[in-house]
Amino acid sequence: MRKSSLFLFLMFSGALVDAQPRVKDKAEVLIEDVRRQSVVSIRLTVKITSDSKLFVPFCGELNGGPELCDLAVTVEALSKRRWRSAIAACGSALPGGFPLTKSLELTPGKSQLFVYEFAADYFKLTRGQRLRLRLDVWPDESSVAHTAERREIYSSQFSLP
Repeated sequence: MRKSSLFLFLMFSGALVDAQPRVKDKAEVLIEDVRRQSVVSIRLTVKITSDSKLFVPFCGELNGGPELCDLAVTVEALSKRRWRSAIAACGSALPGGFPLTKSLELTPGKSQLFVYEFAADYFKLTRGQRLRLRLDVWPDESSVAHTAERREIYSSQFSLP
């Protein structure tokens, strides 16, 4: 096996281990505003409704709030009564992003406004389609960068403008 083939094998075999089911936590994620121009801009409030704190990664400030990182957000579309990851318009490409190095601690009952944006033509989506965001969160700050103990919380549904 050539070195490049071995590298690809090792890289993808590691990804399979990471694809284990995630623990679901309880949180309330309310969509505040959705706009579509050349980008779809979403303002959302995350409020922890369980008894434990969670850490939400962010990549900077955007339009008055911390910007959620592409690597910790999945856009999901309602299809035949099931939620599925939105399909990239250019095939199987995945959004890139900054490494998950910064996070905000959200304690039970605390709310935090976030902003998330993606190019309007990045996904195969249509106006009026039902969407939601799946956010990856962590129980402690040290595990964020290593993706260990990743958990999921979900936004409320919204329609693509």
